[in-house]
Amino acid sequence: MPVTAVFFVFIYRPVAAAVPDSLLLLVKTSPDSTRVGLYLELGNYYQNKETGKCLFYFEKALESAKKSRKRKLVARALMNLGGVYNGTGEYPRALKYFTQALEVFEILGDKSKISNTLNSIGNNYLGQGNREMAEKYYRQSMKFAKEANDEGMIAIASYGLAGMLFEKKKYTESVKAFDDAAVLFKKLNREFEYAAVRVTQASIFITIGNLPQAEKTIDEGILYMKKTGDKYGTSQALKQLAKIQTEKKNYTLANNTLLQALLLCRQIGARANIKEFYQLLANNYALLADKNSAYVYMEKYALLNDSLFNEENAKQTAEMQEKYQSAKKEKALVKQQAELKHERDLARHRNTQNKIYLVGLIAMFILSAVALRAYQNSKKARREIAMQKTIIEEKNKDITDSIRYAHQIQQSLLPLLDNVRSQVGDLFVYYEPKDIVSGDFYWAGQKNNKLFVAAADCTGHGVPGAFMSMLGFHALDNALKNENVNAPADLLYHLHLTIVETFRKKDRSQSVQDGMDVSIVSFDRQHNLLEFAAANNRVYIAGKNGLTEIKGDLFSIGNVNESRKLVNKQHTVYPGDTVYIFSDGFASQFGGERGKKMKYSRMKEILLKYVHLGMAEQQQHIHREMEIWRGPLEQIDDILVMGIRIG
Repeated sequence: MPVTAVFFVFIYRPVAAAVPDSLLLLVKTSPDSTRVGLYLELGNYYQNKETGKCLFYFEKALESAKKSRKRKLVARALMNLGGVYNGTGEYPRALKYFTQALEVFEILGDKSKISNTLNSIGNNYLGQGNREMAEKYYRQSMKFAKEANDEGMIAIASYGLAGMLFEKKKYTESVKAFDDAAVLFKKLNREFEYAAVRVTQASIFITIGNLPQAEKTIDEGILYMKKTGDKYGTSQALKQLAKIQTEKKNYTLANNTLLQALLLCRQIGARANIKEFYQLLANNYALLADKNSAYVYMEKYALLNDSLFNEENAKQTAEMQEKYQSAKKEKALVKQQAELKHERDLARHRNTQNKIYLVGLIAMFILSAVALRAYQNSKKARREIAMQKTIIEEKNKDITDSIRYAHQIQQSLLPLLDNVRSQVGDLFVYYEPKDIVSGDFYWAGQKNNKLFVAAADCTGHGVPGAFMSMLGFHALDNALKNENVNAPADLLYHLHLTIVETFRKKDRSQSVQDGMDVSIVSFDRQHNLLEFAAANNRVYIAGKNGLTEIKGDLFSIGNVNESRKLVNKQHTVYPGDTVYIFSDGFASQFGGERGKKMKYSRMKEILLKYVHLGMAEQQQHIHREMEIWRGPLEQIDDILVMGIRIG
């Protein structure tokens, strides 16, 4: 299979704040000039961890910087925004921010920052596959870095130019140039950049067929990447490890590594890299003669590729570069006109014999002014059209960013899985919202030496479902505090009462038509006892005797006319048994050769197929089965499947 090197985007990144809450408190009492730094610290904390929050705080930094009227702060905020959009593959938007920042740094005469910005623009073109433009900007970056005697930027520019040596197949020189950059990065204690160099070198060793050296180098790269907590960098390191495994023909192990990397890229919204992992998975499944899986991932690759790299992207990038060059030419034109006017005034005072020449010069100037005015009017009209387009894009972006931030809030409510593992043994959660936010949620709580775990499916998905999920989550928390709640059926009924009371209208005869389907299990490890209650749902228990299905009650949570008590069911469980609770999203998905529903019968077959594996492996295989089943069809509902292994 063809192998290419991986290159990283390097920008100056301040050390992220360890305690964001303390920074948020400072923001409230600080002036705009101080807020910029605080917002940038918050954004850097979430960069490559939670993209929505990262963008939110960088936008707030730009807003505060503009209010402070300090150019350097504005440029810093612009650079950070450009870096995020470069990472998510939105290259035209990233180039817009980088270009604006470059104009500011040129005015300020800050050579280090000019070097950094030129390097970022080089990375932007590299991401689009325009290596000629990338090399041009890397060389300009090195020039300014040396003039500023900035070792950090010299190392970064060396890294970019080493990449260009690799592209020209000068592998020995490329490895040496990367080593030079690594020495500087280690000297400066820049762990992320040091790790990135090692990951890139590993890709070069793969290319020239030196797999032992590649393995040694990638192990060091993965170690340092994980220390930084950088999800993007870790995904790229895992990609190189998967390529080594593929070269050794260990395709199954390579696919597991690629799925780990794909999950990291999805978490940070790195669409350009998601596309690449789709292609690698398709290639590997083809080598395994798994035609169905290969087709599914190639279809996903093709769809995402059309979205990312279309003619509009290239056109917008060219327009942005042209605007920057035009702006510089326009400044030169204004200066030239001023000089001409000065010469005309001098000529008027020198002698009257130059009057004829002067009249001609004035006429020429008037014609130029008329032409310039016509050009400015045309430019103004184009700018107004572009402004309207920008307003629409920004409004859409604001809405999307708000929903992304709501997603972060929703995620923060979910229980910590390590706490649940410590109570039962091990578990996995396959959680895939249809939209950014989800109407499905999972919950856990402990009382009287019992662990309670719930899987809930709220009516609808997206924003309405997310509101219902947050209400359900807090309702379960409060219900568990009630002294009369000691079993899943009690907990479920108190949840029902809370939903009814919350949405009942003034005439007391109306209630919201929406509710939720819920499964709740409790584990008493001392007596090996599982208790279960559900509203319109079921539970699967896989043990030595196969898979047991226990159905819950036909009960409408949130319906004012529903007053029956729910039934509590018990089942003896043993170490090694696996309990599955879930929403209906998995079984309801359309797919397969005929585009039909998955159904619970097929879902049970899939669970039994992988029940012998560890929980993390089960999650990967179940996820893959869904990807293959769905194929190119749209996901129709939120998906939640929890597997809990009794320890």
